[in-house]
Amino acid sequence: SVRAMAPKYVLGVDGGTGGIRAGLFDVKTGVPVGFANTPYKTTHPEPGYAEQNPRDWWLCLGKSTRRVLAETGVKPESVVGMCCDTTCCTVVALDEKGDAIMPSILWMDMRAAEQTEQVLATSDPALRVCCGGAGPVSAEWMIPKALWVKQRKPLLWESAAMICEYQDFLNLKLTGKYMASGNNVAVRWHFVDGEPPVSLLEKLELSDLVDKWPKRVVAPGDTIGDGLTAKAATHLGLAKGTPVAQGGADAFIAMLGLGVVSPGQLALITGSSHLHLGVVSHENKEMVGPGVFGAYRNALPGVSGILEGGQTSTGSVVRWYKELLTNTNGGDTTANTNTDGGDTTTTTNTNGGDTTATTTTNGGDTSADAPDDDFYAKITEQAKQVPIGCEGLIVQEHFQGNRTPHVDALSRGVLVGLTLKHGRAHLFRAILEGVSFGTRLIFETMAGVGYTPTEVVVAGGTTQSELWLQIHADVAGIPFRKTKCHDAPALGCAVLAAVAAGCYPDVPAAVKAMVHFSGVVTPNEEAHAAYASAYAAYKATYHATKHIGRGQAPRGGDCDVATAKGDVATAKRKTNDSPGVPSRKPTRNKNRLTAIVAPSLLAADQGNLSSEVARMVCFGADWLHVDIMDGHFVPNLTIGPSVVARLKSLASDAFLDCHLSCSDPGSLVKSLAEAGADSVTFHWEAVDCDIRKAEQLALKIQALGMRAAIAVKPSTPIDAIVFMLKTSPTVFDMVLCLSVEPGFGGQPFMPAVLPKVKALREAFPRLNIQMDGGVNLKTVEMCAAAGVNVVVAGSAVFGASDPEQAIAGLRHALQAELPGYSDYE
Repeated sequence: SVRAMAPKYVLGVDGGTGGIRAGLFDVKTGVPVGFANTPYKTTHPEPGYAEQNPRDWWLCLGKSTRRVLAETGVKPESVVGMCCDTTCCTVVALDEKGDAIMPSILWMDMRAAEQTEQVLATSDPALRVCCGGAGPVSAEWMIPKALWVKQRKPLLWESAAMICEYQDFLNLKLTGKYMASGNNVAVRWHFVDGEPPVSLLEKLELSDLVDKWPKRVVAPGDTIGDGLTAKAATHLGLAKGTPVAQGGADAFIAMLGLGVVSPGQLALITGSSHLHLGVVSHENKEMVGPGVFGAYRNALPGVSGILEGGQTSTGSVVRWYKELLTNTNGGDTTANTNTDGGDTTTTTNTNGGDTTATTTTNGGDTSADAPDDDFYAKITEQAKQVPIGCEGLIVQEHFQGNRTPHVDALSRGVLVGLTLKHGRAHLFRAILEGVSFGTRLIFETMAGVGYTPTEVVVAGGTTQSELWLQIHADVAGIPFRKTKCHDAPALGCAVLAAVAAGCYPDVPAAVKAMVHFSGVVTPNEEAHAAYASAYAAYKATYHATKHIGRGQAPRGGDCDVATAKGDVATAKRKTNDSPGVPSRKPTRNKNRLTAIVAPSLLAADQGNLSSEVARMVCFGADWLHVDIMDGHFVPNLTIGPSVVARLKSLASDAFLDCHLSCSDPGSLVKSLAEAGADSVTFHWEAVDCDIRKAEQLALKIQALGMRAAIAVKPSTPIDAIVFMLKTSPTVFDMVLCLSVEPGFGGQPFMPAVLPKVKALREAFPRLNIQMDGGVNLKTVEMCAAAGVNVVVAGSAVFGASDPEQAIAGLRHALQAELPGYSDYE
């Protein structure tokens, strides 16, 4: 029960994307008595970049807190405690005094896309929360961003005394204590049971990050230090020593404000982005799988595990659309943002009533500046008249990349199906539908790993748009439950502040007393069925356009490395020398083998190769296997270097794995290098099984910047290959063991080759071993068990009803056997 003589209010602070919001709550009932929001500026200096000034956070926190106290009339001594949540993962570098030495790298910033590849290549056990360790790793997270700073800003890195998050920065200013949140480190820093991922950082040559991180981790709801310092109390207008509870990532703290603490419940947090957070049982706390993050263990008090999905750009896309139509500053959507946290502060005093803060219909950004209510009211009424599916107009909402299920930082927003009939209302509704389609796709992905929510509770800006909330429910086909307080992050902070102040014995007790539900939005079955075709088109859009927008990837930006000029190509040349980074040099992954699926173009539609290549790239092929046959070594004639050059021009990012079934492979090597081949495999039999000839040709291939591999027919012994690799370990980057006779596709798999694979794997645990011939979803398990980590698949992929699923299935089978060969030094 509530302590009898406890003061009346707690302060919940939500540091959002568009501004910082302070709310006062009655500690007995959880009812908000007032809110104040002060916006700050976000800048986008490069495509995919997003930055904020940490000084703005502190200034705006003071203004919001003082304003809500003034407007509500609550006395400082009546505030029993406070707690902050913030955007996650917004990374900042500080000096020894705790002042920022660079703009913060906002959570939505995608500049670290290349660094995510380096992180994933380590295959460290700490990556289990990234789709079961299979990845991808999100560019939003702490370690990729810190790695970017070290690699691209080495001088700044050396001068930084602290590398932390927005959350840690605020608490440092409030209490003078540098402490990390147990929530943030569990969900975004790859900590395992409260301990830093030391082995992961060692593999990345990033061990010095531990020295820059906070040394102590504090669980949400526990107090930080001795409360507000005198300086901080003066800045906020509160009493010195007011208890400060540890908070965490805004969406996760919002789970508490929604009452989502029991297994089977899922919180849908809507704002600038969407986050989908499902509570898993203690028995399933190790749940992992493709296309989802987590399960995160012990990220919130009393919660065993949390499964996560997310959309990077949702309410921010709606806000972009509004500003695109109403802004008169030549498209500068940040021009009207107040940068000093001053006069645009908004306040609502509900005097103890049931309603919440500032009324907004800004499409989800509850932390944004005050919206143009007239614009949203008019466009919403017009959008209600637009038919379901927007008459063929589809919006892919990946304006800042995709968080899940694709985990693709370089994906971009797409509009498909525009005609002259479409107007403003069509586009507005198409944005709402596109975001809702993305949410449904995440629910389906979660179901694929075994999690289906028994209850969905929604919070944030979407709840303040009846149209959008109904679209969400109709598209998903799931009822959405609402709470009386729409500002779940701030209420979640209030819950933690009340516990830290001693008003409740624990978080569940505080949640029970302070969180109240208000109703359910039920899906319309007819509308759900009507969305089927538009949803199918939405899902197809990513795969159809994935290869097109790669040029929109963020540039390198200012780089103080003397050898770099700030362009992505230079960055690639630099980072390819790091351990675990894929390279065309004759070096292998020093940390762990990678599961690689290479669809064979021999099984593709030869009359439509350009389309087939695009399909395979979009469906997630790691490599493309190109068979080059001369009609002499094998009785078949296929493509040559000129076609390889054409393939490279169609898909410049594709890794072309060229297999030469030719009598004179050396004559093609130079032209293949000029064509853009990434790897060249020649036959041991084609060089007369001569060690000297084989080594000379391999060195020639490597000298031209390609990987060199050697292939053996099913009946050929591998003794000489083993000898060469033992005497010259770097002579070959890969060995291809054919499980059919070379020349034609569609042959049955020959299990008799598997003992050769086992012998190779036992002798060379770091070697890439490829299998080609008869590989499908059944035979791949035998290949993987023998030690294969690279498979070539033809009809199993091109002949599949769902090639994307076939590729994923092959890769999963390989990954299941890889841990046995992962402990490399």
